[in-house]
Amino acid sequence: MTAMKELAQIPETNLASIERELQALELQIAGCAALSLIEELADQLTDDELCFLIESARSYLTDTQDAVAVNRLSECACRVLAIVHSTRPDWNGFSLSETLRRHEGRFIQMALEDAGGSVTKAAGLLGLPGHQSLNFILTHRHPELLNARTPIKPRRRKTLHLITAPKSTVEETDE
Repeated sequence: MTAMKELAQIPETNLASIERELQALELQIAGCAALSLIEELADQLTDDELCFLIESARSYLTDTQDAVAVNRLSECACRVLAIVHSTRPDWNGFSLSETLRRHEGRFIQMALEDAGGSVTKAAGLLGLPGHQSLNFILTHRHPELLNARTPIKPRRRKTLHLITAPKSTVEETDE
């Protein structure tokens, strides 16, 4: 029998069950792939990438009953937490200015997300005096975050034309 004939003989309820199992398997594979990336590349990924991967793995593996996958998820979460919020840095190649720049960028990104991309609102969340301060920081220190902001909207200009009476010319007369 061909595969199509075999599938045609499977009751519809069984097909739905098989489809659910395949979807669960796909989610588990995706979750394990995210964990593998963390395990193998954690030192080369940014904090944002690590946080994204661990959150993705958690959401993919929410319904898993695989103890090994749950254990890997737990170990990876601890590793990501240690990297993102390290208590004692590896002093070899440590740069305070780079660490501060990375944290500044993370806070700016969070503020822009919470402000819906509005630079003015994000500046307020960050305690900056105005949007121009944040624009300067974005342009000069964090150009990679420029796409997180909403597009700049040109201000509407008022078209107020003053109607002025023509100047009357006074003719000088010779007396």
